[in-house]
Amino acid sequence: MAGRRRKNTVAGSKKESPKTQNTLQETNVSTDKEATKADVKKQAEDVNEKKTADAKIVEDKKVQTETKAADATVKKATTATEKKTTVLKQTASKTETNKKADAPKKRGRKPGSKNKPKEQLAPEVYLQYCGEEADQNAIIERIKEQYVSEGHRAGNIKSLKLYLKPEDRAAYYVINDRYAGKVDLF
Repeated sequence: MAGRRRKNTVAGSKKESPKTQNTLQETNVSTDKEATKADVKKQAEDVNEKKTADAKIVEDKKVQTETKAADATVKKATTATEKKTTVLKQTASKTETNKKADAPKKRGRKPGSKNKPKEQLAPEVYLQYCGEEADQNAIIERIKEQYVSEGHRAGNIKSLKLYLKPEDRAAYYVINDRYAGKVDLF
């Protein structure tokens, strides 16, 4: 047995030559480098994805904060305008109450009351001469008819002066202090 070599039965206890150890280490290193490169690429991709996701989240947060800020400014503006309108209404009501207190009370009929004012007296005028009679309203209607037949409008009449002259059997008139004419009295 002295010439024989002993075999180690324990795994991994074999001694390998230094060259094989170097090549094994180189392959392990190269595989480690490849693995680390792949890991680095994966990590870089993960980081890029995280950055884009974070950027999206940040953008969403910016949009949300901008909308919140815009909503807040709109709310502030509306509350400010509401406050201004209430202040204006209050000052207007105060000035109205001051005016009401300062103004003397008006006498007479209030709007919507049941007591209606009396209508003014509209007399009916009749002219009698030598057994004939003329009514004032009938004379005024003849004057209007003549005025319209001459090309004027009846709505343009603002004032009417009427002169009755029974001895001439005529009624003279002046409309709006410009136009004068004559109609038969009877």
